[in-house]
Amino acid sequence: MSFEQFFIAPHAVGYHLEHHLFPGVPFYHLPKLHRLLMEQEIYQAEAHITKGYLSGLLQELGR
Repeated sequence: MSFEQFFIAPHAVGYHLEHHLFPGVPFYHLPKLHRLLMEQEIYQAEAHITKGYLSGLLQELGR
């Protein structure tokens, strides 16, 4: 678990896309849902996945 996950974004909030695609899934099942969705080629190709707030910010600034 990263610093960001522990102190800034607990309770699987890093799975924001999965939460919006399937809002009825409890937060504690979002990591499993993410793994299942990542098995789908279209999801892998189209989903915007970052590994944290800082890396996501740097990725967006680099565009």
